[in-house]
Amino acid sequence: MGRRLRGRWLAVAMVAVAAAVACAQTDAGLTTKVKAKLAADDTVKAYQIDVDTKEKVVTLTGTVDSQAAKDQAVAVARGTGGVADVVDNITVSGGAGDMGGTMDPGAMDPAMGTTPGSAPGMMTTPGMETTPGMAMTTPGSR
Repeated sequence: MGRRLRGRWLAVAMVAVAAAVACAQTDAGLTTKVKAKLAADDTVKAYQIDVDTKEKVVTLTGTVDSQAAKDQAVAVARGTGGVADVVDNITVSGGAGDMGGTMDPGAMDPAMGTTPGSAPGMMTTPGMETTPGMAMTTPGSR
């Protein structure tokens, strides 16, 4: 009797393991695995990256603030077992810091919120100058 009971438990355990493996290979299972790995990765866990899977092809969508974070998210998805391919729709956010530009709040006209001849919040970039009534120009291009 003990042998028969042990055999049944073994059969139940094998079915449970098979079901878990099969679930992980479905699109929903792959999405869950990729999301869990992204959430555990120190480089990308702070970002909101959407994960969609169709026919084992994972699509990543979201915005990160560095190329390194984008590359790591793609590497994590590609390294997930069962993923056939990864579509990378992640964008790297651009900002003043990314282009080397600066905002000069001291030069803003408090009444208008602008510098003379510029749009509100205009950014200056090294090597570029603004001309009233024109967009940004490079020195000598006028």
